[in-house]
Amino acid sequence: MNGLWQSKNHVYVNGVLSYNRDNNELTRTDVGTNKSDFNIKNLAALLEVGKRIDRKTVNFTPYVSLLGVHYKRGGVSESGSGAGLNVDGDSHSYLTSSLGVRIGKDFLDQRGQKRGGVMGGLSWQHQFSGTDISVTASLQSAPAGASFTTYGTPLSRNSLGVQVGAYGRLTRDMLGFLNYSGNFGGNQKVNSIAAGVQYQF
Repeated sequence: MNGLWQSKNHVYVNGVLSYNRDNNELTRTDVGTNKSDFNIKNLAALLEVGKRIDRKTVNFTPYVSLLGVHYKRGGVSESGSGAGLNVDGDSHSYLTSSLGVRIGKDFLDQRGQKRGGVMGGLSWQHQFSGTDISVTASLQSAPAGASFTTYGTPLSRNSLGVQVGAYGRLTRDMLGFLNYSGNFGGNQKVNSIAAGVQYQF
């Protein structure tokens, strides 16, 4: 669900609430082959406040946002010919703030209609909550209570977000776009690219 309010001087408040459920099937090999299935649920809420500043065909949007995520993974019990694992279910909550600016430029045709544009953005992201991701498991052949805990790479407390994108009009009603986003911190480097077509009617 998404809600947007904008004033006459282009100050806006944007809110997004999302729920996601994934069903996963996993195959793992050690001395044999192990299979399992489990589910993951995510609930996320985003609130962003900013102001769009227009200068002819160039616009600047300074903004601040707050993202809360609650993640819950079900327990895992492997089956198969290997040294099977039982993995405890777990949940984590994260709270992330972003302070940044987006800069966009539109290209117009002779009639003043948008025929394309480019966008770039930089942001500082800060993790308020704990960033360690732990997994507690035990070998099925081990005595009861003989479990162990491993930790993944923790999220960086502070990181730099980068956005670059472009769009172009393919037909009167269709746009094509290509976007890149990256997140760079002391513990992680994340890169993603998205491309697609948008139809307007």
